Amino acid sequence: MSKHSFVHIYAGVPVEQRERRRAFRASHSAKTLLTDMLISLSVISALLSGCIVPISPSSSLTSPPAAPTSTASPSPIPTASSITTLPPIASPIPAEDTLPTIASPVAPLTITILYNNVPFDTRLTTDWGFSALVEYRGQILLFDTGKDGRILLRNMQLLSIDPTRIQYVVLSHAHGDHTGGLGALLEVDPQTSVYLLPSFGDSYIRQVQQVTGVIEVTPGQPITEHILTTGEISGAIPEQALVIRTPDGLVIVTGCAHPGIVRIIERAVELTGVPVYMVLGGFHLGDKSEAEIATIIGDFRRLGVQKVAPSHCTGERAIAMFATEYGEDFLRTGVGSVINVKE
Repeated sequence: MSKHSFVHIYAGVPVEQRERRRAFRASHSAKTLLTDMLISLSVISALLSGCIVPISPSSSLTSPPAAPTSTASPSPIPTASSITTLPPIASPIPAEDTLPTIASPVAPLTITILYNNVPFDTRLTTDWGFSALVEYRGQILLFDTGKDGRILLRNMQLLSIDPTRIQYVVLSHAHGDHTGGLGALLEVDPQTSVYLLPSFGDSYIRQVQQVTGVIEVTPGQPITEHILTTGEISGAIPEQALVIRTPDGLVIVTGCAHPGIVRIIERAVELTGVPVYMVLGGFHLGDKSEAEIATIIGDFRRLGVQKVAPSHCTGERAIAMFATEYGEDFLRTGVGSVINVKE
């Protein structure tokens, strides 16, 4: 195995990355005010009309159909009265030495948590939901979009992440806290391809197709040379997870793991025949007893999972138990945290 580490980095930006960010700053500063006004107006209009975010003058992207009844209630689409008030941003782009390392040559896999209800970077807005930016070997992918497109784009702005660089969007399941930001993202980046579950329904899929390409996923479907999806895993709430092949094993990113986090890990191993290096994201264990969580942690060990980074819907008790079990192989993550995997 090659030596590597998972670390949070906010300095040490390579020369080529600094030049790219300077160019982005120059183009961004002239557009910031107009972009913020357009995004705010489009979101407010959409919220008042009961939609997520309008994606073209003649159509709007509504929420996917509700999943079948289960013990976990779907997160509602935010309304104008319930939306989080965003604080003003004095400086739209933070100082260069505080930016996270993105696509560094020495860290070919970079995962940046853009949306989470677990706090980490105090500059960013914390809100219920999940979104992670994955950069690996020249490919850029967004896994889930959070609940509120304004928050998603504003957090990206604070991290100097250009949304138009995103090539693929993968939505884990049809809950608003994972799909709600898609409309706002497509307003600024209509060229990205969107990977959806067939269970999202024809109406929602057609709406997205009016703006960009849609791929209805199948089990083990490749997204890039090194990234694939589990495909739709059945259950009361169907879901897919992201699987990233690295030299030291699989890195699995989950949205909520409604079909069961252990089942998702087993599916990834079945599809690839590769052991699991790390699992991160929402594990959906908030309603589990201590004994149930202990059994699940035992399954992680049985399956050879070496590192864990639970957040979002995992639950405080489960996160604490994973931290105790995994020690220094546990990563505490939240909105704004950056995981670099060095080869």
